[in-house]
Amino acid sequence: MTLPGTRTHAVGALICAISISLLASKANAFVSDNVNPSSLGNTEVEIVDDASDGCWTNLGEAKTYAADKLGNLGYTVVSEWTLGDASFSVSVTSERDSDNRCYGNIDIIIYIARTTDGIFGYHRVGKSGSIFKGYKNANSLVLEQIKKMIDRMREKQN
Repeated sequence: MTLPGTRTHAVGALICAISISLLASKANAFVSDNVNPSSLGNTEVEIVDDASDGCWTNLGEAKTYAADKLGNLGYTVVSEWTLGDASFSVSVTSERDSDNRCYGNIDIIIYIARTTDGIFGYHRVGKSGSIFKGYKNANSLVLEQIKKMIDRMREKQN
């Protein structure tokens, strides 16, 4: 005997699970048309670590990888951010589930902090993000996400 609505609920749960798994493997990247080394100027690679329980352990490698990739595109990468510089911000928020696997999200945001006509603001000129679940850690996923964003930036330069 099947309870009313049970089959519908199971199908809905299955569709939701498939959607989440597809979303986790897809990453969208937006980069403004005018983003290039001359429009951004000096660029700092910023690391924001909101991961716990060893879900992201290669922060230094990710920062170096992003800086090297940006440098290869012609960007001037600086170690200290100052007003007017751009930031290539890599952020990971993650924790472990009950199966001891990591889940969370990776965000990359490119922004410039400027004061224009006396008004200070962060101008976001690029964004990429993905969610993940079921991984030992986010290390390789972060490097893949950085590569996807840099590839998108390269496309905009051509």
